[in-house]
Amino acid sequence: MTTLPTAQELLKHARKERELLRTWLASMDDFIRNLERFLGMRHTAEQVTMENIASQSPATSLRFKGATSVAAAEIILRENGAPMHLDDIIDAILKGGYEKQRDQKKLYFTLFANLARKAKVFAKVPEKPATFGLVEWSQKR
Repeated sequence: MTTLPTAQELLKHARKERELLRTWLASMDDFIRNLERFLGMRHTAEQVTMENIASQSPATSLRFKGATSVAAAEIILRENGAPMHLDDIIDAILKGGYEKQRDQKKLYFTLFANLARKAKVFAKVPEKPATFGLVEWSQKR
């Protein structure tokens, strides 16, 4: 006779499935991003979508005005709920009104170094170039 799973077991299974889907979506986003770069296109994958975030919050054009890039990156990652490529984080920061460093190339390298240095908050996703998440996400597993 087979026993039915408990609610705790179902929840654990659902969380594992969600993580598998997130991993699959992230790899699909990487594939799309690389293909777009190969074709000379700008990244358009729908994982990030500052447009989606912007549509949900009123004053997005001034949202990160005066904020540090690291603080803005943490907010963006929390709202996205999954690791993001640095290009997507920077797009969201700039669309949110970040003004301190408009040169995207400088901002890329500065933010990469700062996120990598803040290992208590941010985690580099293994085998995914320039992709970061929050440490607390890996601690919940």
